[in-house]
Amino acid sequence: MIDLMPGLVFGLTDNGLLILGAATGVGIERYFRKGSGMGGALWGSGIGNLCSDFLGSVLDPTMHHMIGGIVLGCLLPLLFIPMVQKFYRD
Repeated sequence: MIDLMPGLVFGLTDNGLLILGAATGVGIERYFRKGSGMGGALWGSGIGNLCSDFLGSVLDPTMHHMIGGIVLGCLLPLLFIPMVQKFYRD
């Protein structure tokens, strides 16, 4: 087995899925609302980041001990998205 830097698998999984989540959120919002996609990007990237961090920590053996904290740390900022959307309308 190749000895990878600690966190490399996590980082690759994390950013790859985050980018995919943000792009998907923008596409969905534009499809349904015909807006600029800012709200969709916020939700898509927030949920995408939650999924990507979880999956990255599961796949990277050096991160197994942090799975619970990582998931909670990703969930809490999602609570602020409605406030951000209120102040920054499309």
